[in-house]
Amino acid sequence: MRRARFVPGIFAALAFIGLVGGGALPPATAWAAEKVQFQFDWVFYGKFAGYFAARDKGFYKAVGLDVTLDRGFGTAATSVAAGKHDYGIAGMTSVVVARSKGLPVKMVSVWHERGMYTLFMLKSSGIRTPKDLEGKTIGVAAGDVNHRSFAVFSKAVGLKKWEWVFLRPAAKNPSLLAKKVHAIGTFTTVGIPLRIQAKKMGDGIVEFLWSDFGVRLPTDGIVTHDKTIAEKPGQIRRFLSATLKGNAWAIEHPKEAVDIFQKFRPDAKRSLTAAFWDLSSRFQVWGSLKKHGLGHFDRGVMEYTRKAMIEAYNLKNPPALDDIYTAKFLPKELPKPKLPKPAM
Repeated sequence: MRRARFVPGIFAALAFIGLVGGGALPPATAWAAEKVQFQFDWVFYGKFAGYFAARDKGFYKAVGLDVTLDRGFGTAATSVAAGKHDYGIAGMTSVVVARSKGLPVKMVSVWHERGMYTLFMLKSSGIRTPKDLEGKTIGVAAGDVNHRSFAVFSKAVGLKKWEWVFLRPAAKNPSLLAKKVHAIGTFTTVGIPLRIQAKKMGDGIVEFLWSDFGVRLPTDGIVTHDKTIAEKPGQIRRFLSATLKGNAWAIEHPKEAVDIFQKFRPDAKRSLTAAFWDLSSRFQVWGSLKKHGLGHFDRGVMEYTRKAMIEAYNLKNPPALDDIYTAKFLPKELPKPKLPKPAM
C-alpha cells in the first residue's frame, strides 16, 4: 500500500520540474493512469474523430492518462470552470466572455484557427453576396455565438439591416429548407447534411463563411481550469501532446480514423463521419497552424478576438489577453500533418 501511494508522488515531482512535460517520460507502467474527464462542445460526430483516435491508438495511455470523452452542449467552458470536467472544447469567444465574468477557465491549445462561423442560403433565394442579405431574415438561436458575434461579420461586409428570426438549433435547417427564413447563422459543418437535403429538393446551397470575409475569430480550442494550470502542469503537457498526436495521426490516416470513430459510434453514417472529419482536418491545417503546427496560438488572432468580443458583447470587465490563453504547455515541436488529397 505504501508503494502505491509513493509512486504517484514521485511522478508528481517529475511533472513539477518539467521532466514529464519535456519528453523524459518514465515507462507507462511506472504509475497508475490518471483519470481525466474531457468534454466536447456538442454531440459525438465525425468532427471529433482525432480525439477518439488518440484514445484508441493508445496515445493517452502511453503518457499515463485514462481519458473519458463526454458529449457537450454548446461549450465546455462553463463545465470546466465549474470543475465538472478537467478539459474541454470551447470557442475563444466563449473564453473571453467567461473570463469577463470571473470564471477560471483558459485556453491551452487551438483546435481550429479558421473560424467555422457561417451563413447558409438556398440558391433559389437569389442571394449571392453578403450585400444581398440587406433587409432579409436570418434564423439564429437567440444568444448563441452566431447571434451575439454577428456584428463582427456585418461590419466586415458592410451589412446595415436585417431581421432576426429566433429558432431552436434543431429548427434552423428545416426552416431554411422550408423557406421560412432567407438565411441561417450556424457552423460550416452543418452544411454537409444541409447540402444533401437541398439537393433532394432540386435546390442548392450558398455559403458565406465569415473567415472568407476577413473575420479572424478562431472557432475553438482546448480549455482547462486555472487550478489545473497551477497544480497539474505536467498533466496538461501530456494531455496536449497525446491529443495533438491523435489529431495529426487521424488527419494523415482519415480512413483508419473513421474506422475508429465508427467502432465507438456504429450508429453514425460512415459517409457523413468521413465528410465531417475531412472538413475538420482542413480547418486544422490552415493559417498559422499549417505553418507552425497543430495547437499553435497566433497572438494577433487572439488579440483580434478579444477586442471583437469586448465590442460585440459590450463587456464591462474585459479580461487581459494573457488571462484568456497560454501557450506554455504546448509541445516544443508541434505536429505538422499533411492533408490527404481531396477525394475526386
